[in-house]
Amino acid sequence: MKPRFLKTFVLITVIYSSLIGCSAKEEISSPQVKTEQVHKELDPKNMTQEELNTLSEEEIDVINGPENGSPIEINKTVMVGDYEVQLNHYYYTLNGIYTKSSLTGHVFSQKPSSNDEGYGVLNVKVTNHSGEEQLSTVSFDVITPNGEVKSGGISGTNIKNPFANGSSVIDGGFKEGNIVFITPKDKPSLTLRIRQIFTDNGEDAVAEIPLPVE
Repeated sequence: MKPRFLKTFVLITVIYSSLIGCSAKEEISSPQVKTEQVHKELDPKNMTQEELNTLSEEEIDVINGPENGSPIEINKTVMVGDYEVQLNHYYYTLNGIYTKSSLTGHVFSQKPSSNDEGYGVLNVKVTNHSGEEQLSTVSFDVITPNGEVKSGGISGTNIKNPFANGSSVIDGGFKEGNIVFITPKDKPSLTLRIRQIFTDNGEDAVAEIPLPVE
């Protein structure tokens, strides 16, 4: 092959390789753009009822999750009576928890009775260290700055991976999941109250932990 033809061949090969590289980069970056667009579109405040009804269960889980995709980390462990309670993270879902009717396909939001309140979702792991199998009797509530106690463990919501309290746990075994509680919408500094009901001495074991502010 003559030198001039060799140079031309090398140049064409380099240009072709560059074009393939650009195409590959575009294909790699496009899923991220698509993911961001999907999260932006899954805002129930900007959706009609007809659009809400077309949501899949996976998309509803996204709506019921943290607004920006990242919960508030706690990463703290405390002993409450016979139980080791690991507090992982929590987040607010102030516009309610969405669910889809299995009968009609209608999507609606479950909300507290007061317009000034929303929900908080706390992820916990509770391990039994009593030395024997027993029922998990640990309750969770939050206390507002004015001393008002907001009930935790709200049942009947469509939150993913709910905490199964009240079920039997072997010694060394654990329960893990999400607990729903009522919180003021203005996101004040809250104190988490954890209580083991009916310990061996007949009294409740209680611990109070300030929750980090968003």
